[in-house]
Amino acid sequence: MVESRDTHLIQLHHFTCMANLSNILSDGFLRTTESKVAFHHANGGPNVVWLTAQSTPEPGMIGLRQTDWAKSANPMLDKYRIRITVAVPRKQVVQWSKWAKAQRSSSNSMLKVVKASGGGARSYYVIERPVMRQEWIEIVDMETGRYVPMVIPVGMKTIRPPMTG
Repeated sequence: MVESRDTHLIQLHHFTCMANLSNILSDGFLRTTESKVAFHHANGGPNVVWLTAQSTPEPGMIGLRQTDWAKSANPMLDKYRIRITVAVPRKQVVQWSKWAKAQRSSSNSMLKVVKASGGGARSYYVIERPVMRQEWIEIVDMETGRYVPMVIPVGMKTIRPPMTG
C-alpha cells in the first residue's frame, strides 16, 4: 500500500484479465462485483470492487488463483495479467476483514476467503462503488511490463457479454 501525496487518498491495485480490459476501458470505470460476504447464497452482500495493497500478484490471491493449464489454455483469462493502480479516498476503502465483520459475515465465510487467499487476505480492501477512470493512476500488463493506454482508440470494437437476468 502506497500513500498518495494527497493524504486523503490511498493507492491500491486491482488485478484483472486481458479479456476484461476492453470493457473496463470503454466503460471508464471498474465495476463492482459480488462481495462473497456470505458463501451460502448468491449475491451474499453488497457488491464491491476488490483491491489489494500487493503490487504484484501472489499465488492464491482471491479470484486470481488458476491452474497452469487454465492459464495456458486461454491466456486472455489470466487474472494476474493486468494491474490497474488506483488512488481512492481513504474513507471509502475498508480492509476486507474489518468490512466483512461489519457486514456480519460468518466466521466460516471469512475463513473460506482466508484459506482461498493462501493467507494473503490481509492485503485485501473493498470499496462499495465503481472506481472511475479519473481515479486510475496506471494500467500495466504484468506479463510484458508495458504500460497500457487508459483509453480505447476511436473505432476499436469492444465485445460485451449479453445482459442476463
